[in-house]
Amino acid sequence: ARLQPPVLQLVLEDLSFFEDASHVGRRLIDQLCDLGVGWASDLTRVEHNTTFQAVNTVIEELATNPQPDIDAFEAALSKLQSIHQKREKLADRAEGRVVELEVGRAKLKAARKVVQDTLNDCLQRYRSPSELRAFFVDIWSKVLTFVCLRQGTESEGWAQTRALSDELADQLTPASTRQEAQLKTNRLPHLLERLEAHMVEAGLTSSQIDQSVERLYSDIEQIRRHDEGISVIG
Repeated sequence: ARLQPPVLQLVLEDLSFFEDASHVGRRLIDQLCDLGVGWASDLTRVEHNTTFQAVNTVIEELATNPQPDIDAFEAALSKLQSIHQKREKLADRAEGRVVELEVGRAKLKAARKVVQDTLNDCLQRYRSPSELRAFFVDIWSKVLTFVCLRQGTESEGWAQTRALSDELADQLTPASTRQEAQLKTNRLPHLLERLEAHMVEAGLTSSQIDQSVERLYSDIEQIRRHDEGISVIG
């Protein structure tokens, strides 16, 4: 509505407006319509929109121009096109973020399934106590998921992390002989050190790591004492 006077004045000076679809006046109106797509009819809901404010400024300059000639329309059109390009870039970025988010969710879901299967397999192969299940679910699953997403299941890092899972499960499995118990005890410090390093790399907090390692050490010590008792009885 605000452009009616300047457009009318332009038409009176150049009647090709009605015949030439590429006329600057018509292109300006088309561009304005493209920019307005999606805006609410209630201006109070869009008046703080940066695109709306930029367009409003361009229209105001043209509407208050005492001599809105072809050059004035060309300048206004150029500004509207620039605004449109910026908005399209923002829309593309937003769409890209949505796609990345959906792809990320799909990858995370797949990784969690792989991790769950891996941990279930590990727990089934060892006579491990419930404490290990809690650690696997609460802590170690995060480490495995991190490695799975970052390096993939064909990587050396994934193989090493899976091997650590087996070593830990074996540590928390009661030994059958005194010699086996002693061998596990000797391996424990290095195992805990590697577990802690992997937890740090996966981004777990210091408190999570400290509590988990302390709990694991306590559980393993209890099992070793049980092993010693069985050996003495035997």
